[in-house]
Amino acid sequence: MIVVSDSTTLIILGDLGKLVYLRNIFSTVFIPQKVYEEINFKKDFALPEYIKVAEPKETEQLQELKMLLDDGESEAIALALENRLPLIILLHQKII
Repeated sequence: MIVVSDSTTLIILGDLGKLVYLRNIFSTVFIPQKVYEEINFKKDFALPEYIKVAEPKETEQLQELKMLLDDGESEAIALALENRLPLIILLHQKII
């Protein structure tokens, strides 16, 4: 099974040393470039071979998503919709 993921899922599993859980369930995990940038902020994250970077098309829908969510979440949603793939996403709310 192929899936699209946002960064929060990868960061949490990576911090726990449990990214292998994704491999046990999915053959391929696609992430947009913005998600890769979010998970690679320390510049020391090497993607496992089953996690691939793919870009969503620039559409009006993507631009609307970016008005509501951060770029990584928006692009992950757009990529999943565009390719009709399941999405793993954890949305968090900022408390001000």
